[in-house]
Amino acid sequence: MKNKLWIIAIIAFIAVAATTCNNGTTGLGITVYNAGWDWGSPPAKACYSKGGVLTYLPVPTGATGSWAEELTVVNGTVYTAGSYRNESDIEKACYWTGTERTDLPVPSGATYSAAYGITAVNGVVYTVGEYTDKFGIRKACYWTGTALTDLSVPSGATGSTAHEITVTNDTVYTAGYYQDESGRKTCYWTGTNCVGLPVPAEATDSYANSITMVNGTVYIAGGYGKIHDYWKPCYWMGTTRTDLSIPAEVTDSDASAITVVNGTVYTAGYYEESGVYKACYWTGEARTNLPIPAGAIYPIAGGITVVNGTVYTAGYYQDEFHVIKDCYWAGTERTDQNIHYGGFETYYFFIVVE
Repeated sequence: MKNKLWIIAIIAFIAVAATTCNNGTTGLGITVYNAGWDWGSPPAKACYSKGGVLTYLPVPTGATGSWAEELTVVNGTVYTAGSYRNESDIEKACYWTGTERTDLPVPSGATYSAAYGITAVNGVVYTVGEYTDKFGIRKACYWTGTALTDLSVPSGATGSTAHEITVTNDTVYTAGYYQDESGRKTCYWTGTNCVGLPVPAEATDSYANSITMVNGTVYIAGGYGKIHDYWKPCYWMGTTRTDLSIPAEVTDSDASAITVVNGTVYTAGYYEESGVYKACYWTGEARTNLPIPAGAIYPIAGGITVVNGTVYTAGYYQDEFHVIKDCYWAGTERTDQNIHYGGFETYYFFIVVE
């Protein structure tokens, strides 16, 4: 499973203007898809939800757990990336087309693999993730169909992973990080070429959460900081970093997703102020807070899109009974999604706005 700094459950979000795919379940021209897993009756079971209806994703007999990390929807078909743990207790990367599973190959001797991100272009499925080789080194990679491509890292790197993927004009762009003796270093890859992303000299850690390509320019949302000290949200346009506005005393914050519309950059995320977490989005560098009910805690906005001038963000919060509530905001108007059944834990949102 993805391991993101300080946050128990992270979601990402994509939304697209559509002329179909609206099932009317929200009453606002929005169809909500969620990827995750059901902990209600162990082991964990990979699944996705469309409009609150769960679909479980099959794994081999004897599997001891499975997880859906991300999904996309193309022409009504749901593609989901994830992994399962086989009867030998080895986690295996895979993706599902609908409910048909495709296992993703890794080199002989690998002890772990997982697919974290997915896209489908012109009938070809692309997935991105990592595997741990026979020497115990984490290797960032992507798959074109089932063809594995390793991603390069600088000399001295001790491990790497890639979480997000986009494909433009047959070129694959992925975002992630590599690790060296001083910490995690955010980067993206054009094909297999690693491009480092700058952070201030005092930062010892950084992370990329989302990637998009617009008019030949790569945009990445993420953050940087020092573990157990501070974390600041930002985005990179190419290799130029823009810090996002947060109150002066904030020590924990992040930008989880990014979109670009008519030259304006929109990012979604959260920040913590005096022990209180607040979901928000940024238009350029200007922050807009997103409301939650009185007594609710730990909100996060995990994604963003803009359709017909309205900003849509998706996320969740914990209510006063500590029950996680998935929701989306149209502007600052919140709509709760009643999609938690048993132990279903949402990890990713895909929302179609019509």
